Amino acid sequence: LFVADVTSAIQAQIDAKAAAAHSHDTAEIVDEAITFAKMQNIVTDSFIGRDTAGTGVPESLTAGIARGILNVENNAAADQTAGEIEGIVSHDNLQSIPANDHIDHSGVSINGGVGIDGGGAITASQTLDLDISALAAIEANAITSADGYLVDNDGVMNRMQHTDAGVPVQTVTGSTDLLATADMNTYIEYTNGAAIAVTLNNGVGKKGNVVLIEQAGTGKVTVSGSATINQANGNKTASQRSVIILLCTATNTWTLYGDAGV
Repeated sequence: LFVADVTSAIQAQIDAKAAAAHSHDTAEIVDEAITFAKMQNIVTDSFIGRDTAGTGVPESLTAGIARGILNVENNAAADQTAGEIEGIVSHDNLQSIPANDHIDHSGVSINGGVGIDGGGAITASQTLDLDISALAAIEANAITSADGYLVDNDGVMNRMQHTDAGVPVQTVTGSTDLLATADMNTYIEYTNGAAIAVTLNNGVGKKGNVVLIEQAGTGKVTVSGSATINQANGNKTASQRSVIILLCTATNTWTLYGDAGV
């Protein structure tokens, strides 16, 4: 009978051997002694954390559980530029709305006397007609010179200033004048003593516009320009205090009548 590998007192060697099952306090574990390799294995694409309520041992968390804890949606990107976000929310990129189509207004109605007639998809070329026939009459509301009106100018809505003074009157003291759109539907007095040349070119005014011209001085007023000016008795005023009228009868076409001469 013999004991192998005995190098010292037998009892001392037995005491140095650890028990098969034993524990160590936290203080007995050396800092940074436990490596990742010594930890429990976890599945791919998972995290170590805890999702179970209350305090307890760490758990292996799936990506979905981790997103829920962080309150982040799947495939979320944190580096999108303002332009990328704008492109995503553009109405043409919204689901089920083709390009150049907008919102079907067939079920939309506006009450209070103004209605939108018609149905179907609103496209870039579709026109909406506003029915204002049911509007109540305007009563006890005095209109002042600061008020204005919306007028249709060849399909474009423009504001027209209201005036309590009737036809606006202008005075021109020079010997030349170039008529502009702002001169339409006005009365113009020309006071110069020398001959006065008034120019009326194409592109000024529209059908129905009127310009009233008075020779307020001794200088006769002659109207010419690239616009077509039809007249029976000449294109200039006859004498001092003569009044001639320019009426636009078609695009770039005018009739001159009144106290005219040659």
